[in-house]
Amino acid sequence: MKDIISKLTKEEQLILQNVMTLEQTNLYIKDLKQNRTKEKEAIQNVVTLIEREIRHED
Repeated sequence: MKDIISKLTKEEQLILQNVMTLEQTNLYIKDLKQNRTKEKEAIQNVVTLIEREIRHED
C-alpha cells in the first residue's frame, strides 16, 4: 500500500488524504445517527414500561 501511495504526486496524496478524512467523517456521522436512534428507542422503551406500570396501579 505504501508503495502505491509513494508513487502518487504530492497533490494526489493530499487529495487522497482529504477523501479518506471525509469518508471517516461520514462514517462518524452515520455512527452518531445510529446511536441517537438507539438512544431514542431505549428511552421510548423505558417510557412505555413506566406507562404500563402506572396503568396497572390504577
